[in-house]
Amino acid sequence: MKKLISIVLILILLISASSFYGVSAEEDFIIEDGVLVSYNGNDSSITIPDEVYYIGNNAFENNKSIKSVKLNNKVKFIGDKAFYNCTSLSTLEGTASVTSVGAFAFSETPYIYSVSGDFVILNGILLKYKGTSKNVTITDNIAVIAPYAFYDNTKITTVSISKNTFSVGEGAFYGCTSLSSVTIPKTVREIGAYAFYNTPWLSNNSGQLIVGDGILLSYLGNEENVTIKSNVKRISPYAFYENKNLKTVSFSKNTYMIGLRSFMGCENLTSVSVSDKVQFIDEEAFAKCTALKKINLPKNVEHIGKGAFAGCISLNRADIGGKLKKLDYGAFAGCTSLVTIYIRDNINEIGNNAFWGCNSLKKIRMPENVVFVGSDVFANVPSSLTVHSASTSSQLNNFCSVANISFSGEYGDVDNSGSLDVKDATLIQMYLAHLYTFSDEAVEKADANYNTEVDVDDATFIQLVCANLN
Repeated sequence: MKKLISIVLILILLISASSFYGVSAEEDFIIEDGVLVSYNGNDSSITIPDEVYYIGNNAFENNKSIKSVKLNNKVKFIGDKAFYNCTSLSTLEGTASVTSVGAFAFSETPYIYSVSGDFVILNGILLKYKGTSKNVTITDNIAVIAPYAFYDNTKITTVSISKNTFSVGEGAFYGCTSLSSVTIPKTVREIGAYAFYNTPWLSNNSGQLIVGDGILLSYLGNEENVTIKSNVKRISPYAFYENKNLKTVSFSKNTYMIGLRSFMGCENLTSVSVSDKVQFIDEEAFAKCTALKKINLPKNVEHIGKGAFAGCISLNRADIGGKLKKLDYGAFAGCTSLVTIYIRDNINEIGNNAFWGCNSLKKIRMPENVVFVGSDVFANVPSSLTVHSASTSSQLNNFCSVANISFSGEYGDVDNSGSLDVKDATLIQMYLAHLYTFSDEAVEKADANYNTEVDVDDATFIQLVCANLN
């Protein structure tokens, strides 16, 4: 009998322990590829399942039952409003692996106010400033200021950021209407969009506001022709957003990153000179630049984000690639004047809708190693479009066949060898000197640089390609 009682007591303790540590029914967690999308249970204490590394946006928003959460040791990211308005949540454990916390992730929770002191810090991330001081010094144990950490704080007048802080999140000081002085050390490497929006400090500056480690935070001038200063390494998100005065911009040889929507909506921007150092062009960086006519992206560009040039309705030519491996979703969607596209070698993937709605497109050069072409890449383009490539991949041929697009050999390959080489350049030079005769087909293919005429520039173009200089 005693043995039976002992077993029952053990079972009761196990059940109690399970409840305490939040062993919830697996079906309560909606998980997709390691992202916890939502939680449908009503337990007061939960443990995040082992396969989760990312707690998604709004995953637990408005849950009134949860009092404590224990993260697994794999969770690195907590999304926007992940626990927003969880009005019973007061305890959070297992945060050692967290490296990023989104906007308002723990706002309107007792957890925020259960932390003592002015700074609510989670594994080196400042979630919220609760103090009342006018003069704020970010402490040395803060590596990241989370998005909107000081949102609408109308009391602070000065802020000094620690040399140990490397990131200032989106909207971190948004709406701090008394903030007139900011000290940003060179150790800061990232500043998010609208980080200092609607602050006197931002509005009192003029021209190119350069902060941190060569970050152009904002352009506040009214010049038509802007040359980015030589100490600028990165263009911050929204730096030139919807600037109506800007007509031309030349990038510094030291600039390697163009941020999210940094030139979006600059409707009078006609010319962009991108230096060879530029490696990263973020999402919608030049979207809706409706006067932009040509873009030549240097071969060092490694990333072009989604919709980077979408809606550039005057753009008629684009030269893309080099180190770029993938052209992302909708990169040139809606560029209705785009006639020719030259994609350099190394790109092997063309993302979905990359050229959607480019209804003037006539010629596009595909590199030989393209192995994937996404769905609707050429949706709403003319049936007269011709894809030129030395590729013999069945995938590309099949794609053109299904899309009812003409497929032809490499432009510039006048000797039909299957690739560009010095012999092609020599034959073109001989043709121009009337020392060699081309067939009509060869004359058309001799236009290696897609400028609609055969001239010495075509031979030079091939030589540069062969030397890996173009």
